[in-house]
Amino acid sequence: MPNIQTDLQIAEMRRQGQTFNAIASHFNLPISTVRHAMRRGNIALGIATPAPTTRTQSRRIGSLIVSDFQGYEISDRFTFGVEIECVGLSVTGAFNALQNAGVDVRNMGYTHDVISQWKVVYDGSLRGRNGSCEVVSPVLRGRDGLKEIANVEKILKNAGASINVSCGQHIHIGMDGIVSRPVQAAVILNYAKFQTAFNSLVPMSRFGNTYCKTRSYVRAQEVADMWATGANADRDRYYSLNVMSFAKYGTFEFRQHSGCLNGQRIAAYIVLHVAFIQQIENEIEGNYSTTVLTHTTPEQIAEMEMNHVTANPTDRVLNKRGVAVFHALIETMRNNMDTDAVTYLLARSGNVGMRESTSVNAI
Repeated sequence: MPNIQTDLQIAEMRRQGQTFNAIASHFNLPISTVRHAMRRGNIALGIATPAPTTRTQSRRIGSLIVSDFQGYEISDRFTFGVEIECVGLSVTGAFNALQNAGVDVRNMGYTHDVISQWKVVYDGSLRGRNGSCEVVSPVLRGRDGLKEIANVEKILKNAGASINVSCGQHIHIGMDGIVSRPVQAAVILNYAKFQTAFNSLVPMSRFGNTYCKTRSYVRAQEVADMWATGANADRDRYYSLNVMSFAKYGTFEFRQHSGCLNGQRIAAYIVLHVAFIQQIENEIEGNYSTTVLTHTTPEQIAEMEMNHVTANPTDRVLNKRGVAVFHALIETMRNNMDTDAVTYLLARSGNVGMRESTSVNAI
């Protein structure tokens, strides 16, 4: 039988940062039981709601302990935003948890409107018990923006949110008025060219995914050529790089990343994409004497992949083939990247579970 005192104790231990494994070991309970107990404890405290069929009154208990991640250095010139998909919390539950933790947030139902606060919305693509939701950031900038994302993800995780294979995390990078149209076109082309490098950062569940399809290099050339002239050849936003977001938001949306509630990881991905755009801009605009990234050919990339899998036969799977390409890509961009972010990304490349996002312990 559930014990409310134990539930409250487990909820408090999670807010203090203890892992599910450590708590399960302390109480000699299965991890699944600990998760349910934590959720009951959070409901009792008013910082989460039950399944959508039930409503509870929430009450303010002060700010939750949030992430101690201090962000990465990143250019203040670029704006960014994220869409955090998660399960285990209803829209109301996520809204209550964030509001009670002091986050300026709105419960928006379903909308694509841009507002100056965080918002919680419905997402029909998500599948999970105890509800699901999408938490969308306002337009952010700099190290403080990265820290804000980490704090929100920590609050959601403490309130009982989790990730499964239906979840993704989308990153918007501001482009309109920040980089020129030719640079934007070059980003489209080079993202497709280095697709296997970016693949090395995501689980297999993000390959061939309906919501983040891959452009062929030939198709990317067509889209980039039309983009450079001021036209948009795409009518589908469900690509790993969505350029349709530009017309409404002035952003490019990077959709391939798997769902996570790890602020350090998503911050590193934001740093990566900003550095990728900066590197292309410097090469296109002639700020660098050598144009390594944009002049690397698809044939050279294929050769790097082949050499890597020949030396590492077990890396023939799709999200490991591009490890050498990713390392080469990072080497061209180091000057635009925080050193700690580089270290994190290099360690993660090729070391991602085949279906990582199906496990809540992988977040």
